[in-house]
Formats: sequence, C-alpha cells, structure tokens
Amino acid sequence: MGIKRDAVPNTASKSADKRARFEAGLDLLPGGTGHADLEDTAVEHIVREVKAPKVVQEKLDIWVENFSKFITGCSFPKASPSTLPHLPSPLPLTAKYPGATLLSCSPVGPLNTKSLVFPTARGQLLASLQFAKQPQTAEKLHSYLSSCLAQLVSQLSSCPLLEPDSLHYQLSLFSNWPSITLRPAGKLGKHLSIELVLTVPQLSLQAADCEQLLSDSLAADQLFSSGLQVEVDSLSSQATYQTAVMALDIWARQATLTLPRNLLGTIMLHCHTTTLVTNTMKPWQMVKKVWGTLAALPLANQQLILGVLDPVPSSGTSTCPLLGRDGTSPLFPALTHAQWGVLVLAAARAGGMGVEGSLLKSLKAELVFDRVFEVKGEVEVVKLVKNLCQGLGGRLTTLAVVGGERKWKVKEERRLSVEVGVRFDPTVYWQPATQGPEASCVEAQQFREFWGDRSELRRFQDGVVKEVVVWSGEKEDVVGSVVRAVVGRHHKGCEVEERGDWGGGLLSGDGGGEAKAVLDKLVPVLYGLEKLPLKVAAVAAIGGQARRSKVGQDLIKEVGGKTVKEENGVAKLTGKLGMAAQLVEPMDVMLVAEHSGKWPKDGQAVRRVRLAWLGEVGRQLEKKVEKARVKVMGERLVVMMSGQVLRFCVGDRGEGELGQLCELSSWLGGVDRTWPAWSGCVRLVQRWAASHLLSTIPTISLEVSVATVLSSSPFTPTSPTAAFLLWLHTMATHDWNLSPLTYPGCATTMPRSSLPPMAVLCPHSPSPSYWTRSVTWPELQRLVNLATTSLSSPPSTSMFKPSLTCYEALIHLKPLQVPTRNLAISSMLETKEMTPSTTIEVSTLPILSHNPVSLFVSTLQSCYGNLANFYYDKFGGTVVAVKLITKGEAKEKVKLGDLTCKMVTEGTVSTNWGAVMEDWAILGEGLVREVEVVNTDLLL
Repeated sequence: MGIKRDAVPNTASKSADKRARFEAGLDLLPGGTGHADLEDTAVEHIVREVKAPKVVQEKLDIWVENFSKFITGCSFPKASPSTLPHLPSPLPLTAKYPGATLLSCSPVGPLNTKSLVFPTARGQLLASLQFAKQPQTAEKLHSYLSSCLAQLVSQLSSCPLLEPDSLHYQLSLFSNWPSITLRPAGKLGKHLSIELVLTVPQLSLQAADCEQLLSDSLAADQLFSSGLQVEVDSLSSQATYQTAVMALDIWARQATLTLPRNLLGTIMLHCHTTTLVTNTMKPWQMVKKVWGTLAALPLANQQLILGVLDPVPSSGTSTCPLLGRDGTSPLFPALTHAQWGVLVLAAARAGGMGVEGSLLKSLKAELVFDRVFEVKGEVEVVKLVKNLCQGLGGRLTTLAVVGGERKWKVKEERRLSVEVGVRFDPTVYWQPATQGPEASCVEAQQFREFWGDRSELRRFQDGVVKEVVVWSGEKEDVVGSVVRAVVGRHHKGCEVEERGDWGGGLLSGDGGGEAKAVLDKLVPVLYGLEKLPLKVAAVAAIGGQARRSKVGQDLIKEVGGKTVKEENGVAKLTGKLGMAAQLVEPMDVMLVAEHSGKWPKDGQAVRRVRLAWLGEVGRQLEKKVEKARVKVMGERLVVMMSGQVLRFCVGDRGEGELGQLCELSSWLGGVDRTWPAWSGCVRLVQRWAASHLLSTIPTISLEVSVATVLSSSPFTPTSPTAAFLLWLHTMATHDWNLSPLTYPGCATTMPRSSLPPMAVLCPHSPSPSYWTRSVTWPELQRLVNLATTSLSSPPSTSMFKPSLTCYEALIHLKPLQVPTRNLAISSMLETKEMTPSTTIEVSTLPILSHNPVSLFVSTLQSCYGNLANFYYDKFGGTVVAVKLITKGEAKEKVKLGDLTCKMVTEGTVSTNWGAVMEDWAILGEGLVREVEVVNTDLLL
C-alpha cells in the first residue's frame, strides 16, 4: 500500500463509558470543544497518505477533461467486423456492425469523487453509446460492442495523452463484456490505471434469446446509469463519507477481497438511507457500523433490498444478494452468495480489530484459504462457481473468487484465468466418496447428468442403493480431484492448477502419532501392575510425540556398520569413524507413583527410591508385555515395542519443570484434536525456523505460539500450509513492543516491559509467558524479519532456503556425520516420497538422543561464546554459521585473563582468528569438512 506506518499515532485504550458511546455512534465532540479521538485521527492520517495531493489532483482533473474530449471526438462508422484489427475476441465472418454514436464520456466512482486510493489507484470512465441499429440478440450485442472496442483502440493508439503500449483489454470477473484499460502519459500513469467501460443505456434484448445473467447485467447497468451512480457519487463526495469510503477501499485491498465496482459505495448508500450511518458520525464510526451491518447479514436464502433495513426471502430467478429499490432488479448480477459470504466473514473479522490491524496489515489469499485453484481458459465465472459449489457440496465451508489474470494486450492473444479459493470443512473434506440421492429419486437423473460416467450405483449396508462418485488417492488430494473433474466435464478446454499443497512435501511421518498409539495401549497395562510396592497413579506424556509435533519419522534399524555394535541387546558406539548413527528420539513419558507417608525427605534419597521403583516397573512390564525390550538407562526406563521407543521417568504432575510440561502437553494435545492443521503446521514452523538457523529458539516456544495463533484466528485453516502462512503473517505483523500474543481467555495485569520479548500468554504457564521466556530480543527480531521476507515472495519451498551472506564464517560438516541427514530439505524434495514405516522386527535398543552436531555446536558456544554466536539447522543441516559478537578491536591494556584466543602484534593484543578457526576444526575432527571465511577482513 505504500502507507507510512510509523507515522500513525498510537491508539490509546478507551474507558468503558467512552467505548460504549463509541459503539453506539454517540462519541461526538463533547461540549463543543475540538476533542479528537485517536482512532479517527489515525484513519484521517492514513487516508491523507493514500489520497492524491492537491497538485496531482488538479493535473488529474485536467487530464480527465482532455481525455473525455478526445473520446467524444472519436468516430464509430459502419464497418465489417472481419476488417477491424485487434478485436477483443474472434467474431464470425457473417457478423455485422452498423456503427455507433458516442453520447457522453464521464468519470464515475472514485475518479469522479476525487477519492482514488494510491498507489495502484484504479479509476473508471463511463462512455455511453447508441448503435445505429439496435441489436435484438445477445450475439449481435457482443459483435457490436467488440467492433466498437476495436475501433476505439485503433484511435487511442495514437492519443498523446496515454502512455505508449499501455492499452489492454480487460474482462472483469463481474462483467459480461470487455473493457479497455490504459495509463495516462507522464508521472500520472506511474500509479494510476483507467478503465474505460462502454455502456448502452437504451437497450433491450429479446427475452427468449437473452440469458438471465446477461439480462440482469443490462438492467443493472441501466439502473446505475439512470441515477443510482449519481446517488453513490454524491454521497461519497461529502467529506466524512469520502474518508469512510476510502477507508473501506483500503480495507478491501488489505483483505484481498475481490468485489464488483461500486459495491462498497452502494453498501454505504444503503446504510445512509436506512439511517444506520449519519453525517454526524465520524469516519471510523461509519466504517465500524458498515462492518457490523455486513457481519449481521449472511443472507442465507435471503436478499437485501437497497434502502430496506431487514432482508427478505429469496425469490425469482436471480440469486444476487442485493436488489434495487423495486425489490426485483439485481444490482450486481455476477455477485454470488459465496462471494458475499467471504465479504461477511472479512467484515466480522475486521469488526474486532483496530485501525492498524484492519487498514495497515494485509492478508494474502493463501493465508485465508486452504487451497487456491487457478482455472485457465475461457470460462463464465458465475457458472464455474455454481458448478464447483454443487460438485464440492459439504466438503467446503467457503468458496470464492480471489483473483485471476483478466487483462491482455490489444495486440496479443486473449488468455484468461480465474482463481478460486476454498476453505475445507475439516470433518468431511477428505471423504473418499460423494454420495448422491437414492437411485429411485427424481434428483438421481440430475446427479448422473452432472457427474457423467463417474457416477455409479452402490448398495449400502442398510440395503439402500444410491448414486455415488468414488475418489482415489490421498485424502489431501480429494478436493483437487473433485475440482478437476467438475472443470473437465462442464468447462471444456480449461486447465486447473492447484496451489497451497506444497508444504506436504516437507513433512514426513505423522508427528509421533504411532508412538502415541503405542503408549495408549501400554497405559492400561501400567495401571494394572498389581505387584508394585506403589501403584502407578498417573501416566503423562511430555514428549513431542504426545502433541504430534515431532519432526521426522524414527525408523529403528538393525545394528550394522563399524560405528555401532550390539552388547546385551543394546546398541553402543564403537568410537570408529564412519557413517553416524541415525538420530532416534524416544517419546518421553512421566510416571506418577501413588502417595505414601514413607517417602524420604532428602532429595538424593528420593531419587534413589524413584529409580528403584522405576526398575521394578520395568521388570513387571517385561513379564506383562510380549516382545517388549526393557532397559534402565541412567535414571530413565526405556521400553521398545511395536517399532517405537518410550522413555519413562518419575515425577509429580504439576510440580517442577516436568510437572508443568505435563500440563502443557495435555493442553497442546487438545489443540491437536481441535485444529486439524496443528500437527502439520507446527512441524512446518519448526522446519522453517531451523532452516534459517534459528535452532536456538526452544521448540516449546514455537509450539505455544502456533497454538495461540490458531486458536485466536477467526479464520483458522484446515490445511497445514495455510496455517503455516498464517503463523508467519502473525509473527511479522504483531506489534511485540506494545502487547503480547494472547490466547483467548488468557490475560495479565503485568506491564509489557515486565514480560519476555516474545510474550505469548497461554494456559498452564507458571508465570505469564513462561514457555517463551528464553527467547531474546535479537532472536525475536530476526524471527520477525525472516517472516516478513518469506511472505514478500510467492509461497513455496523457497521460503526454507536460508541466506548465509550475513555471517562471517561457515563451518561445513561432513554430510554422513550428520545424524539427521534424512531430514534435510533438499533430500526430501528430491525423493518426493514419504519413507515407509519399517516392518522388520528389531530387538536391539538403538542409540538414543545422540546428536554429535548438537554437541559440537554447544561446545563451540560455551568455549567461544564471548567471540561469536553459532547457528545451525538441527534438521539435517550441514553448515554451522558463525556470527561475530565484536570484531575484536585492538587494546593497549589487556587483563591476563582476557588473553585467551589473543595474539600480540606490534605491541597490541588482537584476536588470533587463524588459530581460533584451527581450533574449531580440531574440536570437530571427523565431523568438520572445512572452515570457510566469508568475510576476509576477519583475518586482517
């Protein structure tokens, strides 16, 4: 938008009384003094920033006047369409054109009311035509208009008022015939485009030949031409209404809403006519009132009459949500109820936001919709939406047009596309079959006609025979298959491109669901151990598998090679060089023993008693569970069964770090059951953070931030990819300096300065933002910057490619020595296949939680943390990036304790970087391949 966000005044919180008056529209100037509300001041400032300056507006007015004169001077003589160059679409050789007369050319909408929103402002000129002979059929009207456009383009190509090569044809998503788009010459055309629309005020077609949509569109054009457009423009010309309408236009852009022209102005006119808004209200109050009005009008099987407060039941053949004052004429015939539904949802979301959140933070369609389908080819948008709604049925909660390529150069071939966004119904979108009516019903014939050969008869268990369409493939691909089938049958020659499923290629496994299922089977056995001195009182999983947030899939393999050997059923490292053992992270589980008055008070004694009790649990389990491998390792009990490894410890629920983590894991497990996108989203977030070398941010901090974002969003996606983009958007746009990120129902009275940098308020926190307390301001700032950078490019796997140019040195590792090499993004994208689960019975306990790369990086950080920070990708990264804390300026006097890593040159002490980097290679002997110096000034 190009808006200066830092200049927006900070909005202060209102008192309860003032907020009540504000929402009621009574927050007027008190006592006749010039009291100004900060939110109104912010809105006026934003509008002033995007409005054309007085000098530019004067030049624009002169240009519009001169261009209108040029247009009215154009001639449209009788001609054969086949001889006209650059027709917007091919016409039959038998087509005829009688010629036309241009009646008028005038600006309408924001161009007329001087309320264009810059940059990328879009104005509109309306040119009224009268044909020498009235067309009687829709085919003739199409030929006449196409011929007029071709003649007009030929004359505009030599117009000095236009930017060269700026002439394009455009077929709007909400129009039945093309228009012309152009740019003014000079600086005016840098951020402004003009749409020239041809209209025929006095025209009527034969009802038998005219389609209902075309007939309604002609009626709507005539309705606006006869005076409704003047009403809308007159209202929008008033100062307060103009500011409010411009603010609505800004909001529509930021929310990426695809709407017909004049829709928001017409809605404002409706609110004014019904006295929902008055000229005594402030612009921000008007905007909030319009949002509230829209949010209360879902119009399910209803229509709204202009100027009538309450909607009426739908009637007639038109499905347009808005009707004219006569109660029958549709105002926007191509506006579907699905499109209106998206507008209502966006208004409901904006109603709970402030000025900055609604007008300064933009949303991409990929954040709101689970999938975006681009249909390329000649297609009627209204019919496409209708067919997709019928084909997808209850699989979706929302379907709407979100954009598309609708312009083409006048001298080039016409290529069109439509982008349709869909939001999944999480309960049924994956169903492998579309059930139709019973075979004996009248609707069965319509179902068969719609699906063609795909429809087949199936008998169900209750004996009912129904029409059914069966879909094969993965559940995430079902919706795409349905869309392609509908387009292929009802819109011949069109191609479908699906966007929004790229994140699935970066996920392997199920986040730990298999380990969780094994624990669920083991829990009754643990509770049933009767020969224990103290019974098991509680079992609480604390590992990432319990929350289905574990990245990767642990495949337990037989011991082999020269680096690992088996001793007494346990795999052990031999110390020899070779391929590093694959990292296996077991599922951590906490057992709670029943209370007893005989527990010792001494801490060390408690540890010994707990270990002895844990050993007894292991011995009992070994007797109860067949094919279970049980081993006490340190103070933990390791159990391997059904290809999964569980690691048990002893503690008290709700006490200490582990006890608090149990409560949090239980809550996050509930989040996983509530939001289907949770598991995939949180794993993508971890992968993204690690790929940008932010492995220092704790995993639990990322998990609570994802849970808070998904739970507080009014549009929580079902797709993991869309949920991941929503998380990125929240991280990038949330003002961390002013307020914490808050889970619904959680709050704190502590000031922001007393909270950690990455303040996230969520349930089951011992103190506010407890789980994100270790994230520092530099880490948060880098996280925000990287999220902003990732969102600035089209969503794809390129978001996971880090930039290493900002680091001074790179430590390259040997790929075979990285235990998480199977999780490297590059290898996953190359294979493009999920690793199958192992079916081999393995009896040897594998190497657990052994990551030499992590040990190496932690050693570097502890030994050389005073000189630099070290970053790496814990999911298969082969580079350790080094960022210097200081450049080690030479000092005349140095303490003896500061001589570590120093050298004396010419009487001064400086850092001996050559020796330091040599030490890095020595510390990582066998693991480090080479140390690369990115900034050569380091060695000077």
